Formats: sequence, C-alpha cells, structure tokens
Amino acid sequence: MKININQYILIILLLISGISTQNFESNISCSICNNIIKDKEYYVDAWGNPFHMYHKRTGIFCECCSRIISEKITNGGYKLDDGRYICTLCDVSVVKSEKEIENSLNRVLDILKDNNISNLNREELKINLINRNSMSEQYKFHEVEHLKGLTKVIPSEKEIFNIFILNNLPKIQFEAILAHELLHVWLFKKNINLSKPIMEGFCNLGSYLIYKLDDTKFSRIHLLSLENESTNSNVTEYKILKSIMDTKGFNYVTKNIGTIDIE
Repeated sequence: MKININQYILIILLLISGISTQNFESNISCSICNNIIKDKEYYVDAWGNPFHMYHKRTGIFCECCSRIISEKITNGGYKLDDGRYICTLCDVSVVKSEKEIENSLNRVLDILKDNNISNLNREELKINLINRNSMSEQYKFHEVEHLKGLTKVIPSEKEIFNIFILNNLPKIQFEAILAHELLHVWLFKKNINLSKPIMEGFCNLGSYLIYKLDDTKFSRIHLLSLENESTNSNVTEYKILKSIMDTKGFNYVTKNIGTIDIE
C-alpha cells in the first residue's frame, strides 16, 4: 500500500490517504458503511481505519482523536452544541468537573515544575471551560476555528490569569492545551516579550511535554499535528525550538528564550 499524508478540514485531523493495490477479495471492509471495499483506491484514517473514497465528503470524524465516527469503530459519537463532533471513545475521558480540572492543573504544574517552570501560582489561575461560540466572543475579531485555548490577564490588586479552554476535551488533550496556556502565563510573569510566532512556537513545547510523556497513539497523532503546516501556523518556530530542546534540553530553552535567535 502506498501511503501519503494529507490534511483534512478538521482542526487536528490527519488523514493518511492510501492507494491499495490489493484485490478486493482481501475482505477489507469499510469502517463507515461496513461493506467490503472493492475499489483499488481507498482512504485510511490516522488510526488505520479504511473507508471508501466517496465517504470523504460525508464522513464525520472526531475532532479530538481524528477517528472516523461510526458504530463499528467508535460505537458512535455526538454533535456538540457548537457544531463539533466527538466520538464515544474520547467522551469517556472528557474533563468536566471542577475536581477533574483541579487534578489536571496540579499534574501539569508538576510536569512544568520538573522542567524549570516554577513561578506559577495556583491562586493566580482561573480556568474556564467554554464552547467554541463563547471562545469566539472572548477572542473577538480573530479567526477562532482552530483555537482551543486562550489566556487573559484580569487587572486587579492581585493579577488573575483567566484561562479559557474548549469544553468536552479528553483529559490528555485538555492538559496539553493547559500546558500551552500556562507557558503564556510564565512568559508574562517573567516579562519576556517575544514575537507572536516565536511565542506560540515556545508555548507549543508545553503541549509537546504532555503528549510526549503520555506517548499513546492519541498523543502521537497530536504531536504530528504540531509539526503540520496546515494545523500550526507557527510550525517553523516550533520545529526550531524543539530541535534546540532536543539537543540542549528544555531548561536551556526556558533560560534563553528571550535571546534565542530563530532564523
């Protein structure tokens, strides 16, 4: 089978387009309609699930894990009130309660602390779960389709960092986005001013730490999306910073992020 990687229209959806030379008698069944695929060409999603080419325009994919939503593969799924789709496999680990938010926050803070990010005060952080429509209202005039997290500072006697994260996200994805936003907080508190591409590339390293530590298929797909031009407009800066991190360590990046020259 010849495999090419393409970007589908959903936020993190990576489809692997496969051109099969196998005979239809191999009994490969479609993951959507469950019929045998008799065509010589067919698609395969990021999880290796094959489906007829004509399903590409009508098939529904989970926005969290990129799986085809079908009874066979995911035991169905749901359409959320803001138009997003989530499969039942992801739904079981969705972060919803205050206790779940608190547990994830503590875990992410510990991971960041282990990586030289230690000046984040729990009392200064307020985490809000909102849908995409509310995220759009918070983000105002900017494109919001690909936005899953946003941080604002509330001016007061004691600075409060208001972190907005899309609701109905699985635990690992929620924590990866939270780590990204917490690095924004860290940069603000350290008074480090960066260009937007470098800042976003750096904060994506927070997501990388979470996904890399998890090291599941789910996380590996999201790591691929961080390096994909269509899903990450700051992919060049991210790749350069990640390369420096891989060779010199994350601590080196955090100590020198204000002066690192990215060409």
